[in-house]
Amino acid sequence: MLSFSLVNRSLIKPIRLSRITLLSSLHPRKCTARPLFKHRLNRFYATDSENTISKPDLSLVKSSDMDQRFRDLEGSHFDTYSFFKTLVEGGYNEKEAEAFLDVTNMFITELLRHSHMTYLSEADFENFSYLFRTALSELRSEKINMRKDQISTLRAGLFSNQREVEGLEQLVHEHLNKLGTESKMEFENRKNDTRNDVQQLSAKIVELHNLLSVSLGKLRAENEKQKWEQIRKAAVVVMSFTGFLVLVIPLGLRFRSKKKERAYNVEELNEYGQDRKRDDYPDSTISHL
Repeated sequence: MLSFSLVNRSLIKPIRLSRITLLSSLHPRKCTARPLFKHRLNRFYATDSENTISKPDLSLVKSSDMDQRFRDLEGSHFDTYSFFKTLVEGGYNEKEAEAFLDVTNMFITELLRHSHMTYLSEADFENFSYLFRTALSELRSEKINMRKDQISTLRAGLFSNQREVEGLEQLVHEHLNKLGTESKMEFENRKNDTRNDVQQLSAKIVELHNLLSVSLGKLRAENEKQKWEQIRKAAVVVMSFTGFLVLVIPLGLRFRSKKKERAYNVEELNEYGQDRKRDDYPDSTISHL
């Protein structure tokens, strides 16, 4: 029974074996042997310089020409006596059985060599695992150091940015304080100017009020003067008219009384004249008249 320590076959890509073309095999009843291979067998070795170079052709029965590195694999856990005895009992002669034995041994050796070149042993796997873990730890430590360096760089940049921000904040506060002071001074100056303008306007308003008061006083005096003049003129006119009436009314009464007297005298004279005529004419004439 073959036994070989193999681990994790999916990690390694298998290497293709040389193609072997089997033409015919020996019949157990017939003792005639025929050639077994049309093409000679090419083997591949795991050396760095001869990985893709084929070795000289090997014989079917001579296994001593194999590589010395794989000689320990030849016949490993392979009971050649039982195999040879089984072939002889099956009808093959000794030469044919020996040939089959050598070919089978060669195939087993080739398969073991292929397994040795294709798969990893536990020791190699442990070595590679250790190297991988070591490289992984180195990569992790390098990554951690790089991250620490980046963090320290970012922290230094952050501190510098914070200092710049603090400087800018202080500068902004200074400018704001300066602007506040300047605005307060400007406001106070403007307030004082406005107060002065208001005082000047108040003085002008008071002056205009005084001028208006004086002008109104003068106008009131002129008005009173004209009023008294009109009153005086009206009084003179009234007194003149009253004096005229006082003078004219007695004259009119006297003239009226004289006129009445004249009318009375005329009436008396007329009555007297009529009386005389009545006396002078007869009654018929008077009635006729």
